[in-house]
Amino acid sequence: MSLRARILALGVGSAAAMLLLLAVPVTLTVQRNVQQDEEQWAASVAQGVADLLSTGRGDRDDLVAVVERIDARDGGRVTVDAGDGAPVGSTRPDCSVDSDARFGPLADAGTPPGRRDDARSPDGDSYGPPDARVGRVYGAEVASVDGGRLVRVVAEQRGRDVAVCSFVPSSVVGRETLEQVGVLGLAGRIDELLVAERETVADLSHRLRTPVTAVRLDVEALPESPQKRELEDHLDHLERTLTAVIQAARRPQREGAVPRTDVVAVVQDRFAYWAPLLEDQRRDAVLELPDGAAGWEVRLADADLAAALDALLENAVAHTAEGVPVAVTVSSVGTDTVVEVRDQGPGVPPSALRRGTSDRGSSGLGLDIARSCAEASGGRLELDRDGPWSLVRLVLGAP
Repeated sequence: MSLRARILALGVGSAAAMLLLLAVPVTLTVQRNVQQDEEQWAASVAQGVADLLSTGRGDRDDLVAVVERIDARDGGRVTVDAGDGAPVGSTRPDCSVDSDARFGPLADAGTPPGRRDDARSPDGDSYGPPDARVGRVYGAEVASVDGGRLVRVVAEQRGRDVAVCSFVPSSVVGRETLEQVGVLGLAGRIDELLVAERETVADLSHRLRTPVTAVRLDVEALPESPQKRELEDHLDHLERTLTAVIQAARRPQREGAVPRTDVVAVVQDRFAYWAPLLEDQRRDAVLELPDGAAGWEVRLADADLAAALDALLENAVAHTAEGVPVAVTVSSVGTDTVVEVRDQGPGVPPSALRRGTSDRGSSGLGLDIARSCAEASGGRLELDRDGPWSLVRLVLGAP
């Protein structure tokens, strides 16, 4: 076996071992919770029957009818043994006042439902109202028996003790545990579901390109006018927006949940892209990078930072006259990386930071793209003025 194959096998084995180590305690925890829930429910059922018996009313036929109704609903789990004949219900042999099963107190059994106004007896073993016309009902006990756990509640009826038991089968606990663990296992499909949803969004956005193209052809057929140029600008913004939506929707498949990007590399790439246009417009274009800046990373995708820089440089070109200087700088403030796009134009008012707002004849989408980029990294977007320079500052958080 090659070294590469051995490393791969080691990695797969380690991952499988970690999953197994995680699955075992999770399953045991779920099983314990299910067991407790089932026992509490069994105690509630048994205490309800015990409360009925403690009143001393009704005869055996009434008791049989009540137990049959409960068993029809809960699957034949209740047994009542008064010690004077055949038990009622599922007739478990280990359900009696003097059973050999090792019963112990049921944890957190609490006061029986509907008995909140009753007072606990001084010995702490039973519950009983101040009215002596009703017999005492003792606290729930539980024992391990063949096939599961047995919850027993002893009630006092007409001067004698009667055992009411409710059985919790191990098969029920096992089935419920598997169901709940299976539900937890759906968490592993979250990424798949998100990818599918994002792909759907991307496909729908892509389909919009056809009608947008048709509209562009119709607009291009119009005679030249200010209205035509305005429609063309709106179509440009719409197409850029669709492209951004498609790229954002499909990005998780390419980059994972925590993307990182080299700020300097992206800034250099986008500045090189815009440099020919800046030169054609006779602009003094400057890129300032600090020494040792190579390799600076922020918590962003390359495409997001590139889109933000394109939007800011486009704004600088579109809203200043030809020949106006433009500069891009990269620096650091503490652990943050700062990217500034500067121009010597009139500047951007603070109100433009509101989504979709602009006073310069555009939709305001460019600033919104830049702000979303900064905030996605854990940073912020700032507008500032430095002498003749108007600047937009991207403060990008560290990974």
